[in-house]
Amino acid sequence: MINKLDGMTNNLDGKVDIPHEHRNITDYDVPQDYVIKLVEHDFIKTKWVEIEILMKKAFRYSKFNEEYKQEELPLEYTWSSVNNPSRQGLKHLVAMNMEGKILGVIFGVPTYRYEDEISCEIGWFFTSDELIPKARIKIADELFKRVHEEVRNAGFKEVVTDIGTQAGAKYLSRKHGYLHRPLENNTNRWVRYL
Repeated sequence: MINKLDGMTNNLDGKVDIPHEHRNITDYDVPQDYVIKLVEHDFIKTKWVEIEILMKKAFRYSKFNEEYKQEELPLEYTWSSVNNPSRQGLKHLVAMNMEGKILGVIFGVPTYRYEDEISCEIGWFFTSDELIPKARIKIADELFKRVHEEVRNAGFKEVVTDIGTQAGAKYLSRKHGYLHRPLENNTNRWVRYL
């Protein structure tokens, strides 16, 4: 039996498919069974096709900051850093469900601190736009909690980074304490003290 009601379909299995904009967000909609793993570059390379599709979707409507004007920049920068790491000990944090589907990633997580180094930079991040907004925030919160733990354990005292999108800057400043600390030569500089 299939009923149509304002874009909602009652399938034969008894579930109702409701477009995201019509859903009531509940904890049931937020993935409960997922893992966050610190992975090497090879893992990212093997999952790149899936990651590329997810990143294009995640950034398609983004408003980029400063020099970050093009959608391709996150992809180009990330792929380059995976293939030619800029430093020793650079890894990536990946959130995946139990079936291995990627829910979110923070790229370029430094896990090794050079002598006299106190600050580090992290790479681009995204969450899958296939998730409802509440789930995207939950995944991002867990990823950032873990990334701060990883870089703190490596001995860093602060994260100093550019934030590529307006939504990213708003989220990271409000939820994770990133402070806008512009310099004359870099107005898009953000600091998170660990």
